[in-house]
Amino acid sequence: MTLSQDQRTRLKDVIISKLQGVTTMTDEQIANTIPCSTRTVRTARQAIVQHGSNEPPRELMGRPREVTENMWLALKNELTDPCRTQQELADLLNEQFEVTLSRVTVGRELKRRG
Repeated sequence: MTLSQDQRTRLKDVIISKLQGVTTMTDEQIANTIPCSTRTVRTARQAIVQHGSNEPPRELMGRPREVTENMWLALKNELTDPCRTQQELADLLNEQFEVTLSRVTVGRELKRRG
C-alpha cells in the first residue's frame, strides 16, 4: 500500500518527534495512527536517520558507476572518430585515468548515455 503525501508527512513528523524524545509511541502505535504497517514505520525511520527525510533519495544508491563524468567526457571527445573500437576506448581510459575497464563496460556506458 502506498502512502499519500499527507500520510508520509504525518509519519515523518511522528518519527522525528519520537527520535527527539517528545513522543514515546511504539512502532505498532505509530502504524495504527497513520495507518500503515510496522515495516513501513521502520523503513521510514531508517530513511530519516540516514537521509534526513522519508522521501526516496534523488541520487542513485548502490554500486557506484565505473565510468565517472570525467571519463564520459573523455569518451565523448573520442567519439568524433567513428572508427574507434570499444577496446580502443577502454585502453584510452586506462591510459588517461589509470582504471581497468572492459570493452563491455565501455559499450554498456555508450548505450546508456546514447
